[in-house]
Amino acid sequence: MPNSTWFPRTDYASVEIKQHKSIENSRIMQSATITDPAMIARVMARIEEIPANGEMKVVFDVKKEKMELRFRHGAHTHTIEVYDHRFKTPSGGFHTAHNDIETALYEDIDTLIHPKRKKKFAKLKM
Repeated sequence: MPNSTWFPRTDYASVEIKQHKSIENSRIMQSATITDPAMIARVMARIEEIPANGEMKVVFDVKKEKMELRFRHGAHTHTIEVYDHRFKTPSGGFHTAHNDIETALYEDIDTLIHPKRKKKFAKLKM
């Protein structure tokens, strides 16, 4: 399995989070853009806690949720995809076992795009 990393760079100026209706329906249900460098670094650090090499390929039902995190720096864009609350790893696979880090991270990112929820990402410890 190749040795992969989540991010090709560390100096992103923004991250745009888009939650689509489903894998087959690209309609954006909710979105948010983060430009605070400290928050971007925090999101990146949390993502990097997930092992970068997934063990298996997964085929999801097209009705399942899809989320995209687009990290931008100038003309450079790096996208991380999340399907049915599971992060697609840089190696192109997914993790087979339940991963508490991945589950908690998805819930935290979800609160960033749904601001009326009471949980605040910024208060979570890394």
